[in-house]
Amino acid sequence: MRTVTALLGLSGLVSSVSGDTCDEEKYASTGLPCLEIPRCDDSNTTASLNINTLSSGSGPSQSNSVVSFCFNDNYMFVTHEAYKQTLFTDPGYTECGDDVFTSNVAEMFIAPNMEKVNHCYNELDISPFNIMFNAGIYNPNLNQTGIEGSPFPCEDTGVCYQATMNPTDNSWTAKISVSFALLNCPYNCPLTKRYCGHTWANAVYRANFFRINELTETSHCSSDTCEYMAWSPTFATPPAFHIPSQFGYLLPQL
Repeated sequence: MRTVTALLGLSGLVSSVSGDTCDEEKYASTGLPCLEIPRCDDSNTTASLNINTLSSGSGPSQSNSVVSFCFNDNYMFVTHEAYKQTLFTDPGYTECGDDVFTSNVAEMFIAPNMEKVNHCYNELDISPFNIMFNAGIYNPNLNQTGIEGSPFPCEDTGVCYQATMNPTDNSWTAKISVSFALLNCPYNCPLTKRYCGHTWANAVYRANFFRINELTETSHCSSDTCEYMAWSPTFATPPAFHIPSQFGYLLPQL
């Protein structure tokens, strides 16, 4: 396990930023969510998005999350604050790479904006019990079919993380830092000539952020027992997250 040291307390907004903005027509006309991400400094201010909608798009969720961001020359820093957690059931996962996506979890799908719709992206999932699942995803059909996932070791890919629970107020927080070397080159992507390049921030990333909240104690979540939430709804029933056409836009202010 690698815990976050550089991430903790390192967030903020610089006084002057430049780059694309979300009100530009090429983003505003898509109908997809967009967020401008600031560089980190000492002002303790971040850009944030809300997860408060069911991934199916059928209405608001019972629970909610706030996900905050900043970046520096080498890393993107992400803090996922999960509120109104119903249960803290321990599914028994203990190792990085275990299937944490079957229970309470926060998920991030992200890739550089190298295609109109991304066939390759990284999936980074973390549970309240500080266990991660990480994989490079190749999605040839741009839906839930034919997906090729390549799990990768947490220790060797520039991912640092820490999750803490606060049962007294039914919340938990996950902090993750991810290197641009990994974000710019989705793990084991067969389209490396199209995707992989430099190791500093790109101007545009495509991403979606999800949370699963267990409403009824279960050993494996389903739409009958758990709540599936998304920043950008995928409009899939039963719930499905691997719909890259619904990825929103992240714009580092370079």
